[in-house]
Order: sequence, then structure tokens, then C-alpha cells
Amino acid sequence: MVLTIGDRITIVRKQRKLTLADIALKTGITEDVMHSIELDVYIPSLTEIIKITDVLDVSLDFIAGRISQNIDTNWLDKFDDIQAMNADNKELLITTLDVLIRQDKAKYVYNETDKKLKIKKVKIA
Repeated sequence: MVLTIGDRITIVRKQRKLTLADIALKTGITEDVMHSIELDVYIPSLTEIIKITDVLDVSLDFIAGRISQNIDTNWLDKFDDIQAMNADNKELLITTLDVLIRQDKAKYVYNETDKKLKIKKVKIA
């Protein structure tokens, strides 16, 4: 199922436990217009979408459907700091992240394999 801009805004708004009135108050976009946006009856302007994404603390790429997972905006804030690092520190950071990601993936694979082995043992016995 392909999610529309309205679907994604609705999903995130509900996850944040916000009402249409909350969004309207914080963005200056009327509640009726917000409702129309969520129903995909009204196509919001870029300015309106930016206001909504700021209030929802969600990436514009996620709302636009360019990425399938919402990126934590705290991570996005770190990218500016990383861009300002010198080349050696950037390389060290990338290497460290690669190691941590590989470790995490290895734990996941090990745990999944372990679960499968236990299931097989149960079936054989």
C-alpha cells in the first residue's frame, strides 16, 4: 500500500497524540484545511508542509514519501556537526559506526539462528 502525504501526516500526528486542533494552533493552518490535507482533498503548499513537519518533528522526506522510515530529527541535527569535522575525525566516526552496525547485525543474525535451531530441536524431539 502506498501512503499519501495525508496518510503520513495522519499517522505521525496520531503517534504524537496530537489533534487537528493542536496542529492548527501551532502551524496557523486552519483545522478544516488540516482535515482536508489528511484526506488528500487539499494539496498543501511547500510552506504549509514545512510548518506541519516542524510541528510533528518529522522529516520532510518521510512526509513526501521519499524515504520509508521516519528519521529521528536528533540524528539530522548531528549531521551539521559531522560535516564540520576534519577528515580524520569523520573517517574515525565512520569506522566506529561500521563496527557498531556490524556487531548489531551479527547479534541479530546469531539470535535469529539460535531461535531457529531451538525450533528445529523441538520439532525433531
